[in-house]
Amino acid sequence: MNLRSTLLIIAIAVMGALSAQPFTPYGSFSYQAVVRDAFGNALPNQLVNLRLGLGPCIGGVTYWETHLVTTDDLGMVNLRMGQGTPEVGTFEGYEWTSNCPHRLEVQIDLTGGTSFTALWPPTSISAAPYAIMSRFARTMMDSALVVDLFNDMYVHPDYRFGVGVDNPVNKLDVEGAAVIGAAYSGTSTAPANGLLVQGNVGIGTATPGAFGLLVNGSAAKPGGGSWSNSSDLRLKKNVAPLTGSLNTLLGLRGVTFEYKDPAAIHELPGTRIGFIAQEVEQVLPDWVEEVDGYKRLTIRGFEALAVEALRELHAENAGLRAEVEALRDQQARVLGALERAEARLEAIEHGTAPVKAER
Repeated sequence: MNLRSTLLIIAIAVMGALSAQPFTPYGSFSYQAVVRDAFGNALPNQLVNLRLGLGPCIGGVTYWETHLVTTDDLGMVNLRMGQGTPEVGTFEGYEWTSNCPHRLEVQIDLTGGTSFTALWPPTSISAAPYAIMSRFARTMMDSALVVDLFNDMYVHPDYRFGVGVDNPVNKLDVEGAAVIGAAYSGTSTAPANGLLVQGNVGIGTATPGAFGLLVNGSAAKPGGGSWSNSSDLRLKKNVAPLTGSLNTLLGLRGVTFEYKDPAAIHELPGTRIGFIAQEVEQVLPDWVEEVDGYKRLTIRGFEALAVEALRELHAENAGLRAEVEALRDQQARVLGALERAEARLEAIEHGTAPVKAER
């Protein structure tokens, strides 16, 4: 190679986005260069062959492609790296996830042939992290698996997603604990194979509203029983007996009713049995709360009220039973006296009554 050719090669200027700054490799990226002669003059309308290669900061180039192009009127070439003719490797298969910047090596044949001469030094480039993830997500989309669309993830409906599970059988299988919510994520540990949810949960409904859990439909507890709450004496203070439980319960009025629009409030249609919240509020205000502008009924402590009401009834019945027994004894004494009086009267009438001796 003569000195003039060497000067021409060295004089090629690389412009555009090729630098140490991150770029976005959506299948290809731009490469621009101006071909000038030894005197700094651009070489317009000249056929050249460029060979571009990608490699990590350490190690050899793993991908080469060529571009046979003609410079424009200004001596410029405008290429898309990734859209040339591959020689070694594939652009889609190039590994961008190294821990150091990658390098772009450029070789040229000013005659359009294949006798390439390298430009020096190589250009350092790096791919933006989000672009790397997007690239891999798009690769998975091409195989009908997953795609990341601007921070959203889409899983193809024909596939199942497993976390810690080799062979998921459902759309989503998670082995171990899971946490949902900004206040819990990264700070709270869920119970083994359990779930922590910061926000509200809806089952059978898309609008749980202000409820921690809203179930639209039926729910079951195997074995029955009520929802538990803390009842240990060691956790309580100001413990006092209930009084007037029977009168309290008798102050409630049971009714039958129908909801005007049951579906709108996630209730069942047809005739129901229950209370009126405004009436209950007058007797047991702790049972009534307001949600979304409407009063709702949450029965609290009914079991304790029922037990104490039964106790009051039992005590009342015991008192009545004692009174009845006393009346029965009195009645028996009265009847005995009457029977003796009748017997004496009958004896007098028949002259068989004993005569008292005169003094």
